[in-house]
Amino acid sequence: MANNYRLEINRIFTSPKYTEGDLNLTDVVTRVNYSWVAESEEGITKKIPYTKDLTPDNGDFTEFSKIQEGDVKNWVNDDIERNTAISILDDQIIKEQNKFIDTPFPWNKISEPDKDI
Repeated sequence: MANNYRLEINRIFTSPKYTEGDLNLTDVVTRVNYSWVAESEEGITKKIPYTKDLTPDNGDFTEFSKIQEGDVKNWVNDDIERNTAISILDDQIIKEQNKFIDTPFPWNKISEPDKDI
């Protein structure tokens, strides 16, 4: 089974002013809603939503107006979480695949081709 996986950013929350200790920042991303998404070769799509609260770092801070999608994906991407999500998504896809198997009606006659002896 070759599923395709992606990280999808659904929503971003910001704080116009963020003050914590010595930090005094503006236009700060404080929360991200995102999903891990899997799609099977047959087109079955499953997703798991997550939320991550972010704490800005003065040395590694980018204002909301200057962030790129890749920046946000890097902030929320976690190997352990990704591996767990992939395992769960794979199980969900397998269950869906096994739920709807195209089966001929029991009253249809299946005939064997004539064989010349």
